[in-house]
Amino acid sequence: MENQTNIQVGDIIDGEVVRIEQYGAFVRVADRRNGLVHISQLADEFVKNVADYVQVGDVITVKVINIDENGRISLSRKDVDAE
Repeated sequence: MENQTNIQVGDIIDGEVVRIEQYGAFVRVADRRNGLVHISQLADEFVKNVADYVQVGDVITVKVINIDENGRISLSRKDVDAE
């Protein structure tokens, strides 16, 4: 699916990994908007190292699982596989 500007919970989006941290990966899901795939949402199995699963520049498919009151987007990669 294409990147969207009106992101909603439940959307499945292809996005580019733009930053990796110990706790997860930031994925660009819309123009100038990034969401976080927490390390616990990268795979069904235990993930010790985020870089073992994704690299900066990878395009991955993610599902929007939450948008908080400050507009921060939470994403899941493992929820896409469940569909």
